[in-house]
Amino acid sequence: MLKPNPAPSRPVLPWIVGAAAALILIVGGLVVLTRSSDEAGSVATDVEQPDPVDTSTEDAAPEPDEQITPETATAAEDVAVATRFLDARNAYDGETAQSLIAADSTVADNQLLSPVGGGTYQTNDDLDYVTNAQFELLTGTTFVDPQCVASSPGKVVCTYKWENDWTRAIGDDQYTGTPMVFEVANGQIQHLAHTLPYVDSDEAIAVFDVLTFWLNQTHPDDKPLLMSFDNVPWRTPETLALWETHTAEFVQWIDESWSCELVDQIDQGGRGGRRASFCPAE
Repeated sequence: MLKPNPAPSRPVLPWIVGAAAALILIVGGLVVLTRSSDEAGSVATDVEQPDPVDTSTEDAAPEPDEQITPETATAAEDVAVATRFLDARNAYDGETAQSLIAADSTVADNQLLSPVGGGTYQTNDDLDYVTNAQFELLTGTTFVDPQCVASSPGKVVCTYKWENDWTRAIGDDQYTGTPMVFEVANGQIQHLAHTLPYVDSDEAIAVFDVLTFWLNQTHPDDKPLLMSFDNVPWRTPETLALWETHTAEFVQWIDESWSCELVDQIDQGGRGGRRASFCPAE
């Protein structure tokens, strides 16, 4: 009896070769993917990144202790009014200075004395800062380094150093001035108190002693037209021309004649302060 032929066996070698080829393809693909991923990350790393956005603002709200209150805002406005008044005086702008005075104001400023009235004025109509500005221009008056502060609600105090062509001629830079005291409301000056010590006293501005002495010696007839009995200069349209010429003459006289002997002659009150101020110790 014939035995059946066994089933032909499948060749093994082709199968092994195919599996190896597939394995090579898989490994090669993984290598390519890995390299691509690394290169992409490298590119992403090399790209310049934008700066982070600053979310803070320059107009950040102030700290609680820096908050502006209605009281501090009003005080700042009041100081601004007083400062503007002094700035106008220094600019010889009488119109602006007078416009800052309320119509129903009370002003006590002996710099506004005139032959027809005292230093206290009840209404704006009585004030004449315009003529006063012309006087201050002709005499070179300056309020040096004014400093204004709110001393209490509605009140402002301004200090300064007062000087003019007369004080500069004799080298009198000692006088710091009496403060100007303002009461301010609604952007206008309701009250102003200010006094320059013209009178012959220890507190008086030295130059007025010298100026009075010179006027009595050189222009005795003009003295009562130009100054009150206590040395306050009149500021009127009629006196402006005299003040202009006499200021120039006075400055020239000081330049030619100023001496310790002259100081002693002027300082007849025996106070001694004038010599100490203007003459070196012997």
